[in-house]
Amino acid sequence: MESTGVSYDAQLAKKLQWLTLFRVAIISFLFGATFVFGLDEVRPTEQRFSTNLALYYMTTFTYMASFGYLIALRLIQTQFSLVILTYVQLMGDVVLSCALVTITGGTESVFSFLFSLTIVNSAIILYRRGAFVMATLSSVFFFLISLSEMGFLPESLQFHGVSQLPGASISGSGKNVEEWLSRLLINVGAFYAIAFLSSYLSEQLRRTSEEYRETRDSLESLKALHQNIVSSIRTGLITITSEGRITFFNEAAEDLSGLDSDEVLGKDIVELFPALQHILENEDKKTLVTMEVTAQMLKGNRSLLQWNLSPLKDVSGEQTGQVIFVQDVTRMKHMEEQYTRSRQLAVIGELSARIAHEIRNPLASISGCVQMLKGNVDDQETSGRLRGIILREIDHLNVWISEFLEFSGPIRPEKRSVDLGDLLKQTAEAFRLDPKLSDHSVTVESRGKWYVKADPIQLRQVIWNLLTNSAQSMPFGGTILMGMDLERRDGTNLVRTFVRDEGEGIPEEVQEKIFEPFFTTKQGGTGLGLATCFRIIEEHNGDIEVDSQLGKGSTISVYLPQHEGA
Repeated sequence: MESTGVSYDAQLAKKLQWLTLFRVAIISFLFGATFVFGLDEVRPTEQRFSTNLALYYMTTFTYMASFGYLIALRLIQTQFSLVILTYVQLMGDVVLSCALVTITGGTESVFSFLFSLTIVNSAIILYRRGAFVMATLSSVFFFLISLSEMGFLPESLQFHGVSQLPGASISGSGKNVEEWLSRLLINVGAFYAIAFLSSYLSEQLRRTSEEYRETRDSLESLKALHQNIVSSIRTGLITITSEGRITFFNEAAEDLSGLDSDEVLGKDIVELFPALQHILENEDKKTLVTMEVTAQMLKGNRSLLQWNLSPLKDVSGEQTGQVIFVQDVTRMKHMEEQYTRSRQLAVIGELSARIAHEIRNPLASISGCVQMLKGNVDDQETSGRLRGIILREIDHLNVWISEFLEFSGPIRPEKRSVDLGDLLKQTAEAFRLDPKLSDHSVTVESRGKWYVKADPIQLRQVIWNLLTNSAQSMPFGGTILMGMDLERRDGTNLVRTFVRDEGEGIPEEVQEKIFEPFFTTKQGGTGLGLATCFRIIEEHNGDIEVDSQLGKGSTISVYLPQHEGA
């Protein structure tokens, strides 16, 4: 609520309520104690009676003032007015303390502690400023009471009820004045010391409370954000303990499984999803990020579920269970199968067209030559040339069919540990012996001795094809560089074998197609050589990459997992 532009402080209002109740409790206790035990028994009866009567009046006035404070607290709606009311109450408490001390013995009264109590209350409610204001006001009143005891005040200003010290007067002994001054300084110093210490502790408490509220609000916001994220994601989220007991089951998991979270919490996850048993029994998969696909009957239908399991750790880094993301991939798998079938049909159609094209052209040449030979060609030279064309086309068909059968046939590598450096050297030596490649030189560069698990015959075929392509890209000769190095990808050591030439380079739009079947840029090529290489490396769990720049040459790299060979 606002009225003068200053916001209402509900926390300060609550403190004032407690202050009022505390004041009533204190005055009630003091009144009761005075009534039961009496005051100073050495005083005359008439003086004790007047003192008790004054206490009754003060108690009644305190009750009435406290009641008025509560009514004012109800009506106040601005922080400024609330602060004014606070100062009025605390100053009233100082006056009340002064009155009690005055009528119960002055500076030697047992109620002198009420000044300190009011200063502490001021520090709690108004912090440092309020504490020092009340300490100053308490010091002024205590000083006036002390002056009254020493007779330093005129008769008209004397505090009635304060007993003067024996022999105390303006002309009194120096010893009494010294004691009076010492007691005054000690009490005033105590007031300010209490104000400083209590306000310091109050400020610390306020800062701690503010930090606590900020931390609490931050945690509440973080908790709300976490809950919103968890409830918003459409992937099933499940957390389990190390024993496999479910501790969390979000709404997406409920929708997927048809189970309610209240029913599954605390249950063994294997009871609900039996297909997870072989995964959770594998100790290696418990400590690693794992992805699995299982089949499960859900809501009366057979569903394919994809599970992503990750370790769940506490703040100290100790694994306490697992986080599981689950989603129904049945529709996705069906779409993948449909796409694969469509792709296969497209490949078969393309393959049929390529085969028809590759076979039709040689057959047309052979058919034409046979037709001419049937015409009883008498010229031996022409007859020989026609027979040569027939034999050449037959050889071309034979080569093409052989490469096609090699590409289309199953690749079953017989893997064993292979020293890749030795394989490169042997292939390079055989390549140098080819008389057709006398204008090309091959250099082998190795930076270590590494092994791979592979079929040496198939791997030599890949290297040979890469060397042949590099040589064909340099029709006028040049240098081909082969080498090896070691790379680490996704936590796995890979041996990289590269073949680098100084040819014309491969255009960027062509680089994406060179491993496709029947794609070739060479005259008379079948387009199956690099496609076969790609299939072989794929069967060896490897990869092939091309890096080429026009006019600067090409580098083809083969990556295979490292093997700790003998």
